[in-house]
Amino acid sequence: MKKNLTKRVRLNKQTFKLTLQQGKRLRYAQMTIFYRENQLSIARYGVGVGRKYGNAVQRNRAKRLLREALNKVYLHILSSYDIVVLVYDKELSLSSCANQLSHMFERLGIINRDHDEALTYNTDYSSPVE
Repeated sequence: MKKNLTKRVRLNKQTFKLTLQQGKRLRYAQMTIFYRENQLSIARYGVGVGRKYGNAVQRNRAKRLLREALNKVYLHILSSYDIVVLVYDKELSLSSCANQLSHMFERLGIINRDHDEALTYNTDYSSPVE
């Protein structure tokens, strides 16, 4: 049984907008991360997909993939950060998403690399968004 992250680690609308406006940005192949420090003892995240991405089914699937990838990587994120992940490439799979997130977080220096083997995420059953 998979364990989802609780509601308290998700950004509310106001903090989501604040992170987009005041946060630092890192763009990678399929996504962009906005991040800023918070005064809490936990890392919080938000996921966004623009309307130009595709129809509602494709956008919702992309958000589900991003949330699942964040579930995988979340335990390794250092606390006290607000993170917004925006996706803009339709060729998105679960394994590429998780690997990109861990690589981007490592580049930003906000990930704990004590458990390297846990951050590799390879699946054969995930297919790209059509």
